[in-house]
Order: sequence, then structure tokens, then C-alpha cells
Amino acid sequence: MTNNPITEQEAAQRLYQALTAVDPLTPEQAQALLPALVEAEHAGVDVDSDPTFAALLQHLDHNEESMALYLELSEDLELALDPAVDLPAAPSPPTFFSTPPVRDSEKVVLRLLQGMRRRFELTLAMPNLAPRVATLGSGGSGDQPRREDLFSSRLHEIAGKPLMAVSLHITAGVAELQVAMRDATPTTTRWQVNLSLSDRTETAQTDAQGIARFTNLPVSDLQQVQNLRLTCAEVR
Repeated sequence: MTNNPITEQEAAQRLYQALTAVDPLTPEQAQALLPALVEAEHAGVDVDSDPTFAALLQHLDHNEESMALYLELSEDLELALDPAVDLPAAPSPPTFFSTPPVRDSEKVVLRLLQGMRRRFELTLAMPNLAPRVATLGSGGSGDQPRREDLFSSRLHEIAGKPLMAVSLHITAGVAELQVAMRDATPTTTRWQVNLSLSDRTETAQTDAQGIARFTNLPVSDLQQVQNLRLTCAEVR
């Protein structure tokens, strides 16, 4: 989504694609992803060729409501970054600004996202998902069901100090990613979790047990990803 003028042929092609394409996202899912798109665009990232934003850009092509919100966020960010504009003091940064990481290690990066509700981004190093080699006496092939625990910790940096656990359950080349969220004290709060893969973004919401499940994930897709990025937002 650059500001460069396009030709009539390119405009016609975009219109045809917008009219014939199936929308991969709901407006609610798109709203959660828009801040990252606006930040990346203003940082100089070529979002048109970045597969991370492909589904969101396709959605914006034929959803006027989401496009209006995108333009509003983009204009607000331009004003916030313009030193010539005297903005009134705000009690907290706009919702599309992120803060420096509160945890930053080789395998875990935790970043809080500003907003009226709890929001954060967790980046985890992806383990080696190649099938394990069967050994003598193991009694089976190397492609047995397995579980990979990627993260388990209480998030003291977040209000409510929720306990978060992330695990992969792999069977026959297909994985289920489970994201469990539980506050220190019992609540009815649920979380929307966005999983960013190299070519798409998937969304799930925690169930009554506090678990968001991403099912039928091809292990071959996960093997293309060095880091697993989860964006979590509180839903009431």
C-alpha cells in the first residue's frame, strides 16, 4: 500500500482481483492487524511484497470500513510524527504504538502493546520440527506423535499476571498449536490470539478452558518459519 500513482491497467486489475477474491479475514481480525501494517508502512517496509500482510491487504481492497480505519490510523501516525504539529498531551501512547521489549532473549521476546485493554506480542524461536530418527528398541518409526513445549511462564509484566503456555502437538506431519491463558485470579476474560506465519495470519480465541487452538497446521509450513509470532488481545 504505497502512495505511488498506479496506471489504469493496474487499477483495473486490482478492481477485478478485489471483486473475485474471497475475503480471508473478518473485520474484527483485520482491526487487530491494522496497527502492525501502519507501523511497518511508515517504517519504510514494502508491505505490498511482504507475505505477512497479504491477507490483510486483500481484505482492505474490498472492505470500506476497514479501509477507513486504516486511513485514520495512518493519518494519526503521520500527525504524531510531524514535529510541526502541536498535539495535545495524551495520558498514554496511541494504541498502534508498541513499547520496547520487556523480555528479550535468544528464544523469547515479549513486547507490550498500548491500549485500553491488555495487548501484547510474543515472539518465540521455532524448534527443529524435523522427524526424530527412530533408534533401536524404540519400537516405531521416527514420525511418532510428539509434543513441543515452546513457552510456559507467568507474565508478571502484564496486569493480572496471566499464566501463559504455548505448545505444539504434532502427528503425521500436521500440528496443532495450543495457547493457554489463565489469570492469577479466576476471571471470565477471553483472549484473541493472532498467529503470524510466512504467508498468512490465523486467528483463534480462547475457549472456556482458556485455550486457543490452531488446528491442521502443516508442519512443512512451520518449518519455513524461524520465529513464531503471537499477538494476543484481551476480549471481554
